[in-house]
Amino acid sequence: MKRMACSLLLAACLAAMLFLPAAADEARAAVQAGEYGVNIPFTPSTRTDRYAFALYEGAADPQVLLAREELTVQSARTVFLPAPISLAEPKTYTLTVTALPMPGREGLDRAATKSAALQTARVCGHPDDTGAFLMGNGSAQNPYRVASPAQLAHLQKHTDSHFKQACDIDMAGEAWQNFDFNGTYDGDGYVIRNLTSTSSGKPAGLFATFSGALMNLGIENANIAMTGGSWHAGTLAGQARDATISRCYSKDCTVSTTAGYDAGGILGNDSTNIVIEDCYALGGVYSGVRHAAGISGDFNGDSTANTIRRCYAIPAKLSGAQGNGMIAGLWGKAKMENCYFPNDTACGSTTATASGNVAGASGLPLASFTNAASFSGWDIGGSGSAWVMGENGPELKVFAQRRAGG
Repeated sequence: MKRMACSLLLAACLAAMLFLPAAADEARAAVQAGEYGVNIPFTPSTRTDRYAFALYEGAADPQVLLAREELTVQSARTVFLPAPISLAEPKTYTLTVTALPMPGREGLDRAATKSAALQTARVCGHPDDTGAFLMGNGSAQNPYRVASPAQLAHLQKHTDSHFKQACDIDMAGEAWQNFDFNGTYDGDGYVIRNLTSTSSGKPAGLFATFSGALMNLGIENANIAMTGGSWHAGTLAGQARDATISRCYSKDCTVSTTAGYDAGGILGNDSTNIVIEDCYALGGVYSGVRHAAGISGDFNGDSTANTIRRCYAIPAKLSGAQGNGMIAGLWGKAKMENCYFPNDTACGSTTATASGNVAGASGLPLASFTNAASFSGWDIGGSGSAWVMGENGPELKVFAQRRAGG
């Protein structure tokens, strides 16, 4: 009878535990030390501080175990449970919490389990928008997480906020309508693939006109076209001003202006106060009514603050009616520092390009791109460098670490 009484007492205490209610606004996706999961508001029993938390996918007869951890919880607090939850759309999960007997009481108390259904919630003030964000508040400390094409489009409702991409995003079949953006976007070592951006009334690219900071983002197999109007086209943005683009790349992209002006593998055209650093463009086809180039179609801003540094480009083809550049098609007062391009491949044009005649841009034989010593000032592989040496040439460390699971 004593053992049964203790077990019943523990069960009664368990009944007083605070579980996450089913209300959508109570469940919160969260991140700790780079791991995503859920925050669970929890009040323990007075009989034990040992608990096993488990999260399952679905609400009715859940079958898929997403995460399980045994934790010590001595007082009321929010428990973080790492789990591969969806950040792309709200989903329902089942949480189970099992109270485990304290050491020495295994023969007296009995483990008891309670469960609760919980649903992740949209948190950015647009509860009825399918692209609304499930995590973050848009601040620098807690950026909105972007995990789907719909959420990428939803940036236009928060254009001055902070964002971090949470996974690779495939835009195949998506009708992309770009927009001006003046916030901060951190790709976090992830890639956007198969983006199609066609524009006739504004610059063409992932973003139209961009101001702010863009970093750690890859664009692959994009098709960017300026088909009307006096504008520019680039994979990341058609035009930029007061902006920094760092640790980004484009690969196997097609950028064209059948109307308008300039085409570039990273940026179409600069304005003032632009810095592009630690970026590269590889294997793209760039054609402009005016200029075409691997990094920026036109970098002719009137500000000496405009800089391209530690960048390289190996285009597949350049075709600009008024001039081509491996790095930049047209050059003005801006600076170029430690940039490189191949000097033994024509890329569909001439290697005697505008960028090739600018101090700070150096031509290398294509075979030298796999030699770290060829890149002065890059410190490839160094702890403070953005670069590591890949199989075919320099690659950005953040993407190499992401592929390795870091």
